[in-house]
Amino acid sequence: FFQAEDGIRDVERSRGLGDVYKRQLKDSSKQILEQTRRISRIVESLVTFSHSGGQPTLDHLPVSAYDVIEEAMALLRLDPDRKLQPVNNECPQDLIVSGDPQRLLQVFVNLLTNASDANPEHRPVTIRGHAQDDRVCIEVEDQGQGIPNDMRHSLFEPFVTSKAPGRGTGLGLALVYSIIEDHGGSIRVDSPVAEGRGTRFTIELPVYVEAVTESS
Repeated sequence: FFQAEDGIRDVERSRGLGDVYKRQLKDSSKQILEQTRRISRIVESLVTFSHSGGQPTLDHLPVSAYDVIEEAMALLRLDPDRKLQPVNNECPQDLIVSGDPQRLLQVFVNLLTNASDANPEHRPVTIRGHAQDDRVCIEVEDQGQGIPNDMRHSLFEPFVTSKAPGRGTGLGLALVYSIIEDHGGSIRVDSPVAEGRGTRFTIELPVYVEAVTESS
């Protein structure tokens, strides 16, 4: 990537090329760089998905839903190719689930990525959470166009995507489903949410219960 970007800068500094040719060469170089990034994202998604069910043990640690969502938002802001829409993280800060923090982070990175892509400009993505008996329910809701009817039943299958060609690999939600299932949780989707618009993903995860060791 760095060599390709250096090549673009060399084209900009060169004096022996005509302006039209320099512009065409620069545009072509940028397209090659973007397609290389896209291929890298696809390969990374395939590797992550292929290993998603391969962990024999799962860490059952206390994970703050609020904190892991904040971390996912921070990671997405570091991506120069992505503009994260405003996010209202309304999860209570004392809402603690049982699970693997890194794998749950991947869940919210994928859900927030999809919600940001679907949302109209400057419309917030809203995340809510509450405890219900021994479960924690977390909702991720966008204000986009919603999910087509013919895709709802296959939404969590690999390579299914409603995004435009080149925008998605179709593995994000399949990975999310696999991770949530490994945690003993569930995920469902409602779309549209209100006035024919919006999509809401609802995740249920086990609440964290601190183990009590009886003294012998």
